Amino acid sequence: MSAPDIWDMVSSNPTARAAYERGKEYFDSEDYENALKEFAEAVRIDPEFMSAIFYRGRAYKIKGLYDDAIRDYSEVVRYDPGFAGIYCYRGAAYDDKEEHDNAINDYTEAIRLDPQYSVALSNRARAYYAKDDYENAIKDCTEAIRLNAGNDDAYFIRALAFCCSSQYENAINDFTELIRLDPENAVHYHHHRGKAYNDNGQYDEAINDYNEAIRLDPTLEVAFCYRADAYRSKELYEEAISDYSEAIRLDPEYRSAYNRRGLARRHMEEYEAAVHDFNEAIRIDPDFAAAYHNRGQTFISLEQYDEAISDLTEAIRLGSDGADSYLWRGIAYANKEQCEDAIGDIAKAIALEPNEPFHWHCRGLAYAEIQQYDEAISDFTEAMKLAPATDVIYIERGHAYRLWNQPNNAIEDFEMALILDPENEEAREALRELLGESCGTTNSVVL
Repeated sequence: MSAPDIWDMVSSNPTARAAYERGKEYFDSEDYENALKEFAEAVRIDPEFMSAIFYRGRAYKIKGLYDDAIRDYSEVVRYDPGFAGIYCYRGAAYDDKEEHDNAINDYTEAIRLDPQYSVALSNRARAYYAKDDYENAIKDCTEAIRLNAGNDDAYFIRALAFCCSSQYENAINDFTELIRLDPENAVHYHHHRGKAYNDNGQYDEAINDYNEAIRLDPTLEVAFCYRADAYRSKELYEEAISDYSEAIRLDPEYRSAYNRRGLARRHMEEYEAAVHDFNEAIRIDPDFAAAYHNRGQTFISLEQYDEAISDLTEAIRLGSDGADSYLWRGIAYANKEQCEDAIGDIAKAIALEPNEPFHWHCRGLAYAEIQQYDEAISDFTEAMKLAPATDVIYIERGHAYRLWNQPNNAIEDFEMALILDPENEEAREALRELLGESCGTTNSVVL
């Protein structure tokens, strides 16, 4: 039985038909409560009235009553298991319940029954996307577009999946096609394309897209917030703060705008104002891990180390980016001269992000502080492997070598620091002192 046969199947009972028609009128006018009453009456009179059961399922889904919707859709499946469309509807209800595996099973059955079913493919792609399976999402969207070049849902899901796979150029191409296919929703596609440009480091192009989104909808607070992100990436902090402030004016409960404005203010060394913004973000959402982390890091700049440790501990508890929170809590401990605690926290950061040179550098500093120079040198050496052109690491390892009574190694490190940065006065002075102590000479740098 085809989809129109199910939807338009007429009951032989005139009273059931009348209730169904009233339900359809309510449904079409978006009065779903009364629609449900009429569809229920039609089904009470004629329990096999599949059109009424189907539309009742649709009304249940719209009202968020997903279990009831699935039950009605399943009844239609029982009546006609060869109807591809009903699997798509039931799959969408499963998706809304976040039962994505069940949704994928239903979409797969719909596609088996109708291999040309473009909507089922784009719906299955959405379920794959929800499961972070971007490869299969892209594959399904590509097939859906092949079957129907006007399937804007498929372009949109594929663009999002491309973004999540860091395939920004492909995402930008899809958003560009969406602007052409669906100009009525261009404001949203300009916003999303702007984010793809921003994530790809194309900040000017991102700003241009956000400008267009704002022109089309001057009340779109997210466009102001994301344009501010692009300004912040360009280190245009005043412009960023202005845009974040406009986003907050449009939506006073916009937690991310407060959090990001706090970051911009911290870059401008407006630490008290930054803390105020992080406070507001936490007021709006007491479980906002990023805001606790950012406020904790700002407290370090204010030399309020106990407050920093408290906030960073809360960020870790709430599941923030663990490596960063452990690192900065370690830095706070180091500033309190609790170096053992600092070393323990930074070790956790290293375990989570072993290829981040700054983590190794910071733990090396903590080891040096408690005169464990061999451990410090080992950590500085690891940092150098990851960031070989960083003069400051050579300076720190040079100091550790000197304090560990290995002057020749220290001289080599200070010389390398000067090669990397000939204007580095700290390295130059340390080298003068060492050469004076050892009565040696060097021809590799000019003192």
